[in-house]
Amino acid sequence: MAPLRPDPPLYAAVALDYLDSGVGFPLPLPPQAKQYPPKGVTGRLGVDPSPGKVKAWCRSRQPRTNVALRLVTGVIGIDVDAYGGKQGERTLTRLEQLLGSLPATVVSTSRTDGVSGIGLFQVPPGRLWTPSVRAQQQDGSVTAHIDVIQRSHRYAVVWPSFVRPAHLAVDQRGPVTVHHAGAGQEGGRRQRHGAEGENGHERLLPDQATAVGG
Repeated sequence: MAPLRPDPPLYAAVALDYLDSGVGFPLPLPPQAKQYPPKGVTGRLGVDPSPGKVKAWCRSRQPRTNVALRLVTGVIGIDVDAYGGKQGERTLTRLEQLLGSLPATVVSTSRTDGVSGIGLFQVPPGRLWTPSVRAQQQDGSVTAHIDVIQRSHRYAVVWPSFVRPAHLAVDQRGPVTVHHAGAGQEGGRRQRHGAEGENGHERLLPDQATAVGG
């Protein structure tokens, strides 16, 4: 009988890279879960974990610990839900009609519909953004299902996390992946674009995103 291979380290494998990226502070989550991070490190009163604390989490947490990012000021995540009857795609489409298309960026998601996920954007620092976004459609109806993740509100679950399916019949989820997404539409799915930065590394964030927010 072949020996069991140990679980691959998730949080420990990427935490320091995320910390060095300047996008956010990596927080550990229970395996296969989207909540809960350690106390005292999220929300308006949360304290950013030090590099020493992140290294301690890397040593002490289970190998399959998921990864969340507490975003830095000046970075937001636009979280679009377009599954299970949610209308995030209609909301986003309408807002882009009114305010202009968002720039291409990377999207963190465990969904496969080509729309749902958290897109990361650079914004002017020091601002508070409307946590939940709605749009009035041309027929007078109001749609929602877009949240703005920011330093003071929520966090982003990011690669290489694995999210456990909650209701397999209607809510099939799996590995959290990252892809590039732009404003164009093709076959009902948002086009995906690459973006090269300095030294050949992928540029994680566009310059500005002012279309959605407060």
